[in-house]
Amino acid sequence: QEGKIPEAVAMIDRMIAETKSKDPDVYGLKGGIHYNAGQYDQAIEAIKRAIELKTDGAPESNWLQMLMAAYNETGRDAEAVALAEQLQKQSPDDKRTLLNLASLYAQTDMTDKAAALLDDARRRGMLTEQKDYEILYAIYLNMDGKEAEAAKVIQEGLDKGILKADAKTYTFLAQSLYFSDQVDAAIAAYQKAAPLASDGETSLALSQILTNEDRNQEAKAAAQQALSKGLKKPGEAWMVIARSEYYMDNFEAAKVAYREAAKDPATRDQAQKALAQISR
Repeated sequence: QEGKIPEAVAMIDRMIAETKSKDPDVYGLKGGIHYNAGQYDQAIEAIKRAIELKTDGAPESNWLQMLMAAYNETGRDAEAVALAEQLQKQSPDDKRTLLNLASLYAQTDMTDKAAALLDDARRRGMLTEQKDYEILYAIYLNMDGKEAEAAKVIQEGLDKGILKADAKTYTFLAQSLYFSDQVDAAIAAYQKAAPLASDGETSLALSQILTNEDRNQEAKAAAQQALSKGLKKPGEAWMVIARSEYYMDNFEAAKVAYREAAKDPATRDQAQKALAQISR
């Protein structure tokens, strides 16, 4: 407790040597000392000995949690996952154990298993906190072709009041919907996100989608809102405004917008080419 790890290790090793102790709690304590000192290989050896000696019932859950974490810290992923699966099977309704297993699956490129485990927990009502839903929809967004599932999770989290109805959540919802070809719903989500955002990047994304859908007046308004809230690359919003004006046959207004876009290094070349074409 005083942080004197070498003295603690020496004392418990002396005790074991002199008493020939086969008390599993002694080895559990030794494992905990090594674990807290970051001596994970020694922790694994001691905890495995404690489990071996524990013949009168199940091993202490904190031993198993430490062993799993020590395996993880030493890159013994297969052993960590196997132990986590064993713990989850023994306690299927224990949320901490389930989240630990899901985290290990995600860390070891078994995202499909992580998603399946968490989605089952969601259906059983075990995901009760914001971070729980965020972990699940983030996993889906990192999987190919799972954007629709991410959108369902986010919408459920919003409906239950577990996820905050803020710019971040609505933006992820909009992205999930857009990349699962639910364009109208994505636009609606972006329209909720944009006023809540601290800058204009969300409004810019909305304006670009509206442009692709030939909703030019709305696209122009969204791009103007983006400019008013601030952008890293304001030229991108001016490009949207220019295209919107052009497709609404407001050619002089389009030229003005392209000239503004040309002031931004990020869109200069693109704007100048477009301006040259419509000025012929």
